[in-house]
Amino acid sequence: MRKFIMFLSLLTFISCSTKVTDDMTGNDSDNTDDGTPVDENVIEMNERLGVTHTGGKYCLTTEPFIIEGARKINSLGIKTVKFFLSKDMSKQFPYNSDWSATKDKSWVEIVSSPYFEEVFKMDFKTIVFNITDHNQQLSKPDADFTESSKEIGDLARYLLVKFKDRDITFIIKNWEGDWILRSNDKEDNAWANVPADKKALRCENFIKWINARQEAIDAAVNENTDSKCKVYQALEANKVISTMNSLPSVANSVLPYVKVDLVSWSSYDGLTSANTIKAGIDYLAKMHLKKGRFPGNQTVMIGEIGFQENMVSFNVYERMRAIYDACIEKEVPYIIYWEVYCNEPKISADKDKFYPMKTADEMKGLWLYRPDGSESIACKVIKDYLK
Repeated sequence: MRKFIMFLSLLTFISCSTKVTDDMTGNDSDNTDDGTPVDENVIEMNERLGVTHTGGKYCLTTEPFIIEGARKINSLGIKTVKFFLSKDMSKQFPYNSDWSATKDKSWVEIVSSPYFEEVFKMDFKTIVFNITDHNQQLSKPDADFTESSKEIGDLARYLLVKFKDRDITFIIKNWEGDWILRSNDKEDNAWANVPADKKALRCENFIKWINARQEAIDAAVNENTDSKCKVYQALEANKVISTMNSLPSVANSVLPYVKVDLVSWSSYDGLTSANTIKAGIDYLAKMHLKKGRFPGNQTVMIGEIGFQENMVSFNVYERMRAIYDACIEKEVPYIIYWEVYCNEPKISADKDKFYPMKTADEMKGLWLYRPDGSESIACKVIKDYLK
């Protein structure tokens, strides 16, 4: 079975990659005049542009941290927010909060907490939940995703019922799937040296995992056809550009074999230029062979994008505008910035410490708001698009 899947993966990879390469050697512009119908499902700009809130190293108020950050995002007029869910939510949202009642609880119990109830009162149109569960099963010959799919299905069912009369979208996704696929062998050279049978097993189990989650979500949707709420799954990749013609990846060895609503890209490997980000979007779109229920023509979303304003030498404003313009040109439904408050200190030893950083100089600069409350360059770019 594993050899068969890898054989199919190779065939799909060669045919799809060749098609992508051929297409990219032509005109770089969109085919706006070729008779292709305009996508009526394109989302409004204030919903397309989202922001993540998780693990920030500082806070600006005495409100519970998840509520503070969500309110800050929503105050910009942004209607899409992304949260990380974990079995210990205090690691994501530690300040002015007590998550002890939800520790080791189900996803339904976590999103039923008073903190999330406050978030749900805000006028977000799309809420993205990052849930990476049971990925430790990927290296097991007898991998079992029953528990994972049940919890995901229960969460989807809860949301569909709770928001039966509200026009709101939820997206459930993994985080940076290629790191999950590679496990401890994250560098390209290390992953290349992993035995072929072990890589094949991890790809096979990844396929089972994502398919199990999609089936559970679809079952919940089919049970609640009268709900105005929409629940989708996204499969996220994060090593796209460097693996187009080489190593097994989520894009070439998992995505073609799963039915999934959306494809998400944590796009740091595509931020060197507008042409690079467009090439990655095109590649993922061509590898998405089994479409789910998402109604738009474009099913590739940017699940994560960010610029370390305190670390880079290029003009962040110009680069970010170029990248966002390229994504908008490609009709990407969501572009989600990392993040409202920076989670990365310059000193790596401080990465796992949770305490309010006091100065901007201590941080790498992945933010909309600095520790003193001032707006970042990224914040100004996003506000420009919302005008």
